[in-house]
Amino acid sequence: MKLKSLKLENFRQHEDSYLEFKDGITVINGANGAGKSTILEAITWAIYGTEAARGNKDTIRFNKAKPRSKVMVELVFALEDDVFRVVRYLDRAEVYLNGNAAPVATSQQEVTRYLTEKIGMTKNEFFNTYFTGQKELNFLKNQGAIERRKFISRVLGYDRIREAQEAARADKNGLEKEIIGMKQGLDDISAIKQEREAAEARLLEAKKNLEDKQKSFDDISDKLAKIEPEWEKMRAVKESFDKYTWENRLLSQKKEDVEKTVLNLSEQVKTLEEKAQKLAGMAKIEDEYRELETKIAEQEKLQEKDAIRQQLVVRLEGFEKSAKEKQSHLEEIVRSGTEKKAKIEKLPVLSEDINTINRQIQKLESDLAAQKREKEVLIRQNQAEIKRIQTQLALIEEKGKDGVCPTCERPLKDEFNKVTGGFKAQIEELSKATDILRKELEATAAESPELANLKEQKKKKELELSEYTLIKGDYEAEKRRYLTVKAELDNCNKEIEKIRTELATLPEGFDMEVLRGLRAQITPLKKQFEEIISLRTEVASLERAKNELNVALSTKIEVEEKQKATVNDLNNLNYSEEQYKKTEQAYQETKDMFSHAREQLAAIRCEEKYVLAELDRISKIEAANREKTELIRQKQEEADLLYELDRFYKQLWEKL
Repeated sequence: MKLKSLKLENFRQHEDSYLEFKDGITVINGANGAGKSTILEAITWAIYGTEAARGNKDTIRFNKAKPRSKVMVELVFALEDDVFRVVRYLDRAEVYLNGNAAPVATSQQEVTRYLTEKIGMTKNEFFNTYFTGQKELNFLKNQGAIERRKFISRVLGYDRIREAQEAARADKNGLEKEIIGMKQGLDDISAIKQEREAAEARLLEAKKNLEDKQKSFDDISDKLAKIEPEWEKMRAVKESFDKYTWENRLLSQKKEDVEKTVLNLSEQVKTLEEKAQKLAGMAKIEDEYRELETKIAEQEKLQEKDAIRQQLVVRLEGFEKSAKEKQSHLEEIVRSGTEKKAKIEKLPVLSEDINTINRQIQKLESDLAAQKREKEVLIRQNQAEIKRIQTQLALIEEKGKDGVCPTCERPLKDEFNKVTGGFKAQIEELSKATDILRKELEATAAESPELANLKEQKKKKELELSEYTLIKGDYEAEKRRYLTVKAELDNCNKEIEKIRTELATLPEGFDMEVLRGLRAQITPLKKQFEEIISLRTEVASLERAKNELNVALSTKIEVEEKQKATVNDLNNLNYSEEQYKKTEQAYQETKDMFSHAREQLAAIRCEEKYVLAELDRISKIEAANREKTELIRQKQEEADLLYELDRFYKQLWEKL
């Protein structure tokens, strides 16, 4: 570690100091208390922070500095190939490396931890080595040889040689263990050779078997190729025979079903034709029923309109009654409003009267207040004058006849009694005048008859105004009520006109007796009409039934023809179940032989493939063994070098 420069601001005795350390020895000379030890303390404070300084933050600050002045120490030093610049304040710290603008550590604790690690010493170790005073290395006497050697080695940097030796030795031991493990992982060369010879023998045998089985497989394949067309032909005939047999069975069933359908449809057509004849005979009854039904519908429609007419008449009467009531209400509102309007028109006059009275009252009250203030001022003036005269009188009486007149400043002598008597007469006169003024002031406090009369008139006018104002509110409410009732009356008249218009459009002519007579006539015919409707519904399906019968007859003929053709096809096949089974057995035996031969051939091919894979595996093992052997050789060379390096470090350490 080599110091470069040190700057101190407000640190202990140093307000602003800067030191640059040149090559060689630097001597710091000064009187006691000049700050020599403080320079050394600042160096350790910059590196190790608060724990390296004496006292607290307040005692560190320059005693003549302002309370919140900055305290700063900047230390620049070199360590090996790096240059460090440390800047520490009371509340923060920074470290810059090799002139870089960005700090490598920025907090108090982080800076201390970073520098402790770089220097390789704790605060105590630093104090006892680089920062050690005379007779301060006695602590080494209390340590054993091993501890002293470790300490001195760490201070002089010898421990790095030990660390390098230990690292080389650890690498050598690791490589030796790795080499042993790799040797243990090598495969047995003789065993691998035996495996290769056995695999090559199996491969020759597999190739010979493959050739024999391939010849046998080819013979069976030729035989299968000859018998397979004959079997396919026989199988096709079998399929046709089964198909025609199944079709013949289906056609027989269909023929039976069609014959049943023809029988059912024939009976249905006969029944429907009879019902059609009966329906034709009831046509007159239907016409009569339809005519009566139409007349009843017309009467019922007129009945509905008549019911609407009755409802409208009731509504019309209600609206007419409501319109009459609302008209009367309007007339009453008009009459009441006329009376109230006459009273409302007096409101401006009343307001003006009240304003006139208020002005008169205000004038009287203002005059009384002025008189009151005037008398109060006169009373205060008299009281002040009495006090002034009493003061002069007291001074004259105190001095006696030898005193001087306060007005002319001449000796009183024989004029004493005359002067004092004059003062007393003035006091008495002013006192009487003051009493009169007080009585007059008390008289002004009482309300005058004229003012009382005006206030009474005002009260009556305000009551009348309040009453007329309420009437005005009622009048405005009646105006709104008039508009509401008028709108309701207009709506009533509109509804009346609307109902009368709707009544004019309704048809007339409904007769309840006529409706009852028509209903009495139609009742006996209703059951016969329902029968007609039922018959018509059934007879409507007559044509459909005839068509279905014709379709069923055609289907029957078609099925008979198809069945005849299917029987002819069956006879033309000349199919024999015995011949089919014989051919099937011969084909199945040949096919089984073919499958067996193919399986044997596949098994032999698999064996050949497996043996080839085994030979490939053995080749890979041999190649891996060669690679491992080469790697072991390389690592052994590296281990030998590390062994020589360990010996070198050992010899160097012994010399040191």
